[in-house]
Amino acid sequence: YHIQSPDDLAPGHFGILEPKKNCPVLVPSEIELVVMPG
Repeated sequence: YHIQSPDDLAPGHFGILEPKKNCPVLVPSEIELVVMPG
């Protein structure tokens, strides 16, 4: 999903933020960098 701001997220299961249904899906070949907290 293409997420541009925290407003693009909504609480899902167990309150974990997930992309909203209206967020566009990215094609895996278009992804150059993924930033994920760890």
